[in-house]
Amino acid sequence: MEGAVDGLAALFAVLVSEGDAVAYADPYYPSYHCMTLMSRAEEILLPSLAERGFLPDLDAVPGETWDRVKVLILNYPNNPTGAQAPREFLERAIELAHEHRFVIVQDFAYAGLGVRNQQISILSLPDAFDVTVEVCSLSKMYAMAGWRAGFIAGNDDIVSHVKQYHYQMGSMVTGNVQDAGTVALQSDQECVAELASRYALRRQIVADGLRDAGLDVFDSDGGIYAWVHAPEGLTGERFADLLLERAAVAALPGTCFGKVGVDYVRFSLLKSEDQLREAVRRIAAVL
Repeated sequence: MEGAVDGLAALFAVLVSEGDAVAYADPYYPSYHCMTLMSRAEEILLPSLAERGFLPDLDAVPGETWDRVKVLILNYPNNPTGAQAPREFLERAIELAHEHRFVIVQDFAYAGLGVRNQQISILSLPDAFDVTVEVCSLSKMYAMAGWRAGFIAGNDDIVSHVKQYHYQMGSMVTGNVQDAGTVALQSDQECVAELASRYALRRQIVADGLRDAGLDVFDSDGGIYAWVHAPEGLTGERFADLLLERAAVAALPGTCFGKVGVDYVRFSLLKSEDQLREAVRRIAAVL
């Protein structure tokens, strides 16, 4: 599979028809929104607020709404917030999927990149294979970005339909990339643990520095981003503009990821530790 986004697109093609309902947390990875619109499906946003650790309240959704849902998309560790989903949250999602007959798609692009604990695979839980598929990317956990390699695992029937679709509509990943991915997946995973530790250090540099400067930084558990509340009186968009204009530091406004992110910005942790320290210094000077 040519990366996780290609896998998500294939799943939308085989699972979602015009008029179906697709549910996912807000804030969200923008591709979910775009693919829902292109499928002419109904978008059901599940607010994920700070007081709940940026997890949606699944039980706050009325049963009649769940009855309309065809696909629930989960994404943990989450982009943009870095939130991880505890076992009981995933178990409740599986229960709801069985009760209301919808499919769960877990976008597991940031597998292995937890800070304190690692996000468990939803497929490790009882009854998950009946209703769930998981989309994995080699780009993040093995630093293979640009090689466009990933895979889908889970429910046999769904995976078989995706394979038929991809055979006609996609192209195969080149052989040497498949070989590299095989070696990575069969390794002892020390390289993933090392990468997770590196991102944890970078997150600490950014989070501690921005908190010292007076900003509210979400204490995220995973992923490769820092999710930061804009200073009082500024929206995320205005704060991002201000940082670019006065500090030459780039951040994405939270509105790129939905309605809930209006007062937030997302910082990437993909730069070196020295560059992140310099960015924090510049932001503090502006504040």
